[in-house]
Amino acid sequence: MAYSRRARLDTHRRSLVGMALAAILLASWPGHAVDCLEKVALPVPPAPVPLSLRGAERLPSTVLRLSPGALPRHSGSLTRAAFLSARNERLGQYRIIAAGLVTAVTVSPWPDLLVGLGIS
Repeated sequence: MAYSRRARLDTHRRSLVGMALAAILLASWPGHAVDCLEKVALPVPPAPVPLSLRGAERLPSTVLRLSPGALPRHSGSLTRAAFLSARNERLGQYRIIAAGLVTAVTVSPWPDLLVGLGIS
């Protein structure tokens, strides 16, 4: 069964939006890479309390976005991508909190660096 012209245009527009969103997500990667290289070159441990607080302060909003009522029943690929992004952000925040705690105990820059590389 052939698609109508309108259906093809809608599909094309959705694919363009998906590619634009992917480009936006990838645009921050070079900055992360430079930060990681700087931390390897000059390994100074971050302050553990602000590091853990940074992860903890954003956690409630991410948890709310992942609540069962947050997703529409008939979700498309962009909705699923938003859900997966929020889920990955929440997992990253847990890792940031853990990195702050491990940094407090070990006084090492490596927990922060490893979590940063993992998130990137």
